[in-house]
Amino acid sequence: MRIISTLIVAAMPVLCYSQSDFKSGFIVKNNGDTVKGFLKEDVQSELQKGVVFKSSNTDAGTTLTFRDIKAFGYDGGNTFKKISYADPSDNSSNELFAKLMLNGHYTLYSFYKSDRQYYVVKTSEDSTYLLRDASYTMTGTIDEASNYKNMLLFLSQNCNEPKKQLDYIGFTDREIMNYIIALNKCLAPSSATDVMYKKEKSQMNIYAYAGGITFSSNYEITGRVIAKFTVPGLSKKTSLNVGVNYMKQYKKQDIDKYDVIFNGYKPQSVLNTDMFSIPFFIQYDITNGFIRPYITGGLSLDYVKQTVDEKISGPVTESKVAGGPIAAVGIDGSVTKNFAVKAEWIGQYIVGFGSIEHYPTIGVVVSF
Repeated sequence: MRIISTLIVAAMPVLCYSQSDFKSGFIVKNNGDTVKGFLKEDVQSELQKGVVFKSSNTDAGTTLTFRDIKAFGYDGGNTFKKISYADPSDNSSNELFAKLMLNGHYTLYSFYKSDRQYYVVKTSEDSTYLLRDASYTMTGTIDEASNYKNMLLFLSQNCNEPKKQLDYIGFTDREIMNYIIALNKCLAPSSATDVMYKKEKSQMNIYAYAGGITFSSNYEITGRVIAKFTVPGLSKKTSLNVGVNYMKQYKKQDIDKYDVIFNGYKPQSVLNTDMFSIPFFIQYDITNGFIRPYITGGLSLDYVKQTVDEKISGPVTESKVAGGPIAAVGIDGSVTKNFAVKAEWIGQYIVGFGSIEHYPTIGVVVSF
């Protein structure tokens, strides 16, 4: 289709441009030596296993695990240190890179396991305590009870003032850190507690999509520009999206009546739909990688103009500004870092107008 061909030609300069996924930082070898270089940025759940390190921008990069190094960190960002802890749920001993939150009399780390966040408190005697919140089954019953308040109570046996906050403390970075800072001030008032935690920054990416599909004389074309917001350090799979969208659909359909005056001919109507939308939705990528199936859900504010031409009675046009829920399923396939192909089907309901019966579309995505 002409609109897709035009977008591909316009996108060619963009396809030659590639942004770096590496950021300056350091690694600490097992012998204690610190080496400066460049570390690949990734989500925390992946960094817990290891990091890709380059000594210079021209290097290919080497994956380093906790067998190779004992710590690494990003300049101006978070530091990850190798820790060992015992998991009482399955009596297993585990080793990983955990995010360093606080450094002091009690040192605080955080990590993720099966999409659940945990904290580890390490004492000056090198003992470790695992803090967890409650987990729930699909039916809402408790699968594993929380232990973090009991653990914090145990750690604060000699500190009465922080105990007053235990009934109200939540399982969040800020509240857990503040409690450990208060404990450190109580137990080691002459020692400083260094806050190492850096809040993960959100990123915005702009992408444009143009696509369509034709079934005989029926067709649907669409074009959109979307701002995609993610927090890469937390999840690369979930994003918040907002943008503008245009859709045009042309349908020929049989009229639900049959009369002898048409001499056996079943007349057709033409349904012509133009829609401008401002969608606001959450997207979840089921997998990461070159092929990414995904689902989305959200709301859309729409201007819809529909013209029904039954040929016999003439065209009838209806337009409306309204909104309603919108959902989609699709799949992206990366060709380069900034160019992908996409197939998508959208389900949409507009209050006061009804369902919009979209066709699936196939097209191209250009990211900026």
